[in-house]
Parts: sequence; C-alpha cells; structure tokens
Amino acid sequence: MKNRFKFILVRFLTAAFLLSASGNFAAVAAPASIPPAAPGSCAAFNGGNGCSVTIDGRDFASGNPLDSFTFIVNLDNTKLPDDPLALNNETNSPIVAEGSYCDPGAITPCDAVNNRTQVTLPDGRYLVSARSLDHKLWGAYFTLPGDAANNGTLTVRVDLTGQSETHPLPLGKIRVFVFNDNAWTNGAPDTEEGGLGNFKVGLEEETQSAVTVDYNNDPLCGGVCTTSNAAADLGFVEIPNLGPAGYFINVQPPESCD
Repeated sequence: MKNRFKFILVRFLTAAFLLSASGNFAAVAAPASIPPAAPGSCAAFNGGNGCSVTIDGRDFASGNPLDSFTFIVNLDNTKLPDDPLALNNETNSPIVAEGSYCDPGAITPCDAVNNRTQVTLPDGRYLVSARSLDHKLWGAYFTLPGDAANNGTLTVRVDLTGQSETHPLPLGKIRVFVFNDNAWTNGAPDTEEGGLGNFKVGLEEETQSAVTVDYNNDPLCGGVCTTSNAAADLGFVEIPNLGPAGYFINVQPPESCD
C-alpha cells in the first residue's frame, strides 16, 4: 500500500508540473511512463570527453533531411536572467565544434567519408548554426547534460527555410516616424507630440555607405524619402523592398525648418 501511494504521488506531481508549465488550466494527462532522467554530467561518457551530439539538418517545409549542410557550434555564453552580471554579456562567442554532411546519392562531388554530424561536447549551453544551399541560415539552442538522454546522447534538429530565386524570402521594409520630442524629451513619441512632415530620411549600411537603391535596384522611395504631410500619416515614411542587412537611419530637416 505504501509503494502504491508513492507511485500515485509521483504521477500526480508529474501532471501538476505539466499543468503549470503549459500556462493554462486545461487538464494534462500524466505520461504512461516516466522518461529517463538526464545524466548528471557529460563527463561520464566518451572517456570523460562529453556527451555525443548529432546535428540533424532538415528542410522546414517538407521535413525531409537536407542533401547537404554545414554547421558550427558556439558556446552560449550569454548571461541568464538570475545572473548578477546579466547586463554584462561577452563580446564574442567561441566556436567549439563544426561539421558537415552530404548525401552521395544527391550531391556531386560528395566527400561522404568525411561526413561529420556527430560532435562530443562537455556540460554547457550551446547554439548550433546550420546552412545549406538554397536555404536560409538557421540554428537551435541546447543544454548539456539537461537535454541529453540518460545514455549521454542528443540529436538536435535544425529546420532550414528554403531560399532561392524560385523560393525567395519576403523583402523587408522600414517605417520611420519623425516627431517633435518637446513635451517629454525622452527619445520616444508621447501622446501630445505630433509628427513632422517634409523631413528627408536616408539609410546607410554598416560600412557607412549610403543606401540609394532597394533590393530590386530601384531608387528608394522613387528617388527621395520624405516624411508625409498628410494628417493621417504625418511624420511617417515607409521604405520598402529592403534585403537582409544592418541599416542606420539619418533624418534631415527641410531647409525652411527653424
């Protein structure tokens, strides 16, 4: 009877944990069996070198394995919210592993002998980034030993979105609002602060070179980007058809502005 009570209590606590983690109050059934716990440390595997992590590259739309991909694994050295130094992140993240895969039946040439999708890593937090021809770069976070099975193995699946001339990603746009920051000088528009029309807006890329054309090689805004004078859009200007990049925005007042 005592052992039966313990079993019922474990199942109840498992259901309660899933209920609280789901963020709602719907009933959650307890699993038929309790999954094996993660290992205490990856140092217990592979001669103390760490857990075995396999990178599984997939096409996002179909879910099929990619014909080829390459990947790198970075140490995730960002600070957690409860860290006293959470606002003091590192300036770089070291690469701790890398690898690649190709399917000799689909890719020519393919050095299948040197396929390496499995890496060995010690305890820690990591980010894997994968890329493949005609696909967008993507990645996934994982933690060791927490995400590993009790035998010290883990498969990390990375789903890459297709990107090519036949399957282009949507272009981006920047919407700029120029306003009179005079009620509360705080760098943000307040209710009583109206927009300013006829201001010239320009873009620069990260090399500080002016961006004058969009992704389709058309002039930005047809030639000159200026904020609207219309009451409904006063102070706004939208710059469409921009490709992936880092942009800096500069704003110049009209010549008649005092």
